[in-house]
Amino acid sequence: QLPSAYWLMGGHYVGSGETTIQKRCEPGTVQPARGQLFCDDCEVGKYQPQPGMTNCTTADLGFYVPLRASRSSGLAL
Repeated sequence: QLPSAYWLMGGHYVGSGETTIQKRCEPGTVQPARGQLFCDDCEVGKYQPQPGMTNCTTADLGFYVPLRASRSSGLAL
């Protein structure tokens, strides 16, 4: 975790070796906490289509998300 002077907004991270440049989490990843060095993958069953978000979305009934770090859900057949 970074010193409090470098705490960022949720949904963002600072890459290893960098101290002040915050980057948005990519779609399929999130960061609910501030001041972190990386983003977390959305787990199976959840997705996140937007960059810079703090939480993943659970697939609706009748849809599925078979992979980690997914950007969308698919219709269950």
